Amino acid sequence: MTLDFGDDRVAVDITDDGVGFDPGSVPEPAPESGFGLAAMRARVDDLGGTFTVRSAEGEGTSITAVLPLPSESSSERHL
Repeated sequence: MTLDFGDDRVAVDITDDGVGFDPGSVPEPAPESGFGLAAMRARVDDLGGTFTVRSAEGEGTSITAVLPLPSESSSERHL
């Protein structure tokens, strides 16, 4: 797991060396269930970020979420 941040974004990357899977073969659960890849993607999308799943059978899995950080001027408006 890595966490990286810059002036305008924060990114988390979670990788394993497990058996992997074909992301296209996983049925999409309802995002409102609150669990699983679909719910994680929905939360990241709601925050204006990107969510990527890379996996292949026998090669492990990597999940990356990148979220924009609010600018100082926009955070001042919310105070």
